[in-house]
Amino acid sequence: MKITKELLLEEAGYSGTGKYKYKIYHSSMNEAFEEARRYAIQNGYTLEDESLDREIQSRGSWADIQDIDAGQTKIYNIELLKNGVPVKNHLMAIQIYNMGYNNTRTNDYLELNMYVS
Repeated sequence: MKITKELLLEEAGYSGTGKYKYKIYHSSMNEAFEEARRYAIQNGYTLEDESLDREIQSRGSWADIQDIDAGQTKIYNIELLKNGVPVKNHLMAIQIYNMGYNNTRTNDYLELNMYVS
């Protein structure tokens, strides 16, 4: 079997299409949000902080987002900025799922899925 860059990234827990990859498995919600922020920057956007805060506040607080039960998915739709200007009709959809168990190699239990729509 030929070892490729794509195979190594997949084995390390990265996914995505094209040249922009992101890490799927995380050990905390903060780590998952930082990965979402990094992915947005790779795609030429920045996350609108007020939109992120509104999404978090609508579900409680930053402390509450850490409490995600096994089998539960939390979904956030965050507004994007491009060159500091809000992008109309585009959001970053972020889904974080608690798998209910730790990945034995990395101790990560949260699965991140995201896309720009």
